[in-house]
Order: sequence, then C-alpha cells, then structure tokens
Amino acid sequence: KLAYVHAELARTDKLKRLGDAAQGKTPVSSDQVVSYGGASDGTIDLAPLHIKDNNGELTFSGATAQGSYSPSTQAAHLVMQMASLAMDMAANPASGDKGGQLRIEGVAVKGDTHLGKSKLSVGSTELSIKHLGVKIADDHQFALDDVHQVTDTHEDGDTLGGQVSYQVGAVKANGADLGKGQLVLKLSG
Repeated sequence: KLAYVHAELARTDKLKRLGDAAQGKTPVSSDQVVSYGGASDGTIDLAPLHIKDNNGELTFSGATAQGSYSPSTQAAHLVMQMASLAMDMAANPASGDKGGQLRIEGVAVKGDTHLGKSKLSVGSTELSIKHLGVKIADDHQFALDDVHQVTDTHEDGDTLGGQVSYQVGAVKANGADLGKGQLVLKLSG
C-alpha cells in the first residue's frame, strides 16, 4: 500500500456550533488506504448531531459510508447507512408559519459500478428508506414506508440495457392508508 490517510474536520471558531452539536466529537472524519496503482478503500463517518434553538430542533443519528475505487477498471463500490434524521420546525405565529416535523428512518445506499466496453459506467445502485414522514402542524400528515429504488444497467453486445424499479410499501395521508405501488421501467438496445 502507498498511503494511509486520516482526515477530519478541523475545529475552528466558525465551526464551533457544529462541533457542539456533535457533542465534542469530530463531525466529519474519513480514513483511506491508497495503493501504488491508485486503487483506494475508505470510510467516511458523520457524527450524530443535535441542534436546538428557537427555530426548532434537529437530531441526526450519524451516518457511515464505506467504499472502494479502482482506476484501472473504474470500478466503484459504495455502502452507506443512516439510522435517522428528525427535524422539528417551531411555529411562528407572526409569519403564519405553523411549524412541522420531518422524519427519515432507515436509509441505505448501495452501489457497484464499473466502466463497460462502451466507456459508460454500468452496474447497479440501490436506495432504500424505511420511513419518510412529513407533518405540518396538526393539519396535514404524509408518510411513505418501505421505499426502494433499484437501478441496473448492463451491456448487451454493443448496446446498453437496464432496468429501474421504484417500490413503495405504504402511502399514508392524514391517517388514511392510500395503498402501495411499484413502477418498473426496462430499456434495451
């Protein structure tokens, strides 16, 4: 291996609030191993955050990402996970803002791609979200559960093909269950 690199966000006066929100931990850090051929493997860590002021409150569970890259094949691999993000926006009667909430839980991203003979990146990517909810005061609520998006591209001889699929396990609005759905788009040639 050529090098090992550890990097983290410097603690400066301008970033003091971010450092305080991370309870004294480094908000962003990464570790990377680079080989002589330029290939690299690494991780990125985002620390849990908690910010509360007159405008509302933000609670972030933190996130981790692991990845690798090979310049010879332009192959990339990525896995990212985040447990939760919650935002509570305070009401402001003077401006008519009723406040609200945003909740995102169970986010995962996966990707495996490489350079095909067509000189285009092919492979698969996947995004999944366990729960996405929005609430505006007590008036309106909207939620999506078990959201999945999968993209797969490949080469068929001299042409490209692929598939993109979207799936939602549950759609809810103001307490009513509106069902679920799936959309699949296939391309070839």
